Amino acid sequence: MLHDTEIVDDLLGKKGFQGLILAPSNDIMNALPKKPWEGNQIISESADDQEVNITAEQADKNTETFIKNHIVPQWPWSEGQKIATLSTTNKQIWWEEDEKEQCRRIMPFGIKVVEVAQLADNGEIWVIDGVLG
Repeated sequence: MLHDTEIVDDLLGKKGFQGLILAPSNDIMNALPKKPWEGNQIISESADDQEVNITAEQADKNTETFIKNHIVPQWPWSEGQKIATLSTTNKQIWWEEDEKEQCRRIMPFGIKVVEVAQLADNGEIWVIDGVLG
């Protein structure tokens, strides 16, 4: 999904951009009840019986929002350092080392960092076992 969006290309191509992408694992993405382009709007209690029509523009906006929720606009990112993602909610997240599980966790959600998938000159990609926002 990341390669289909201009926002990621724009950010990663920007001179001086330093950041971190929190990428939900394929298993997590496949298990989502609604895909990111469908958005989070609740249609009705019996939404299972309804087909939701989303315009291409809405789908693009929903996808962009989902991706922005998963981009930390700073790297390196120190343990315990609170920072807002690129989403419009300005909700602060941070990471902590979980010594019992021997992993990092994205707080306040407790989402496990499964692996550091890629390291680049301007940031990292962390695979996580959940979604933000």
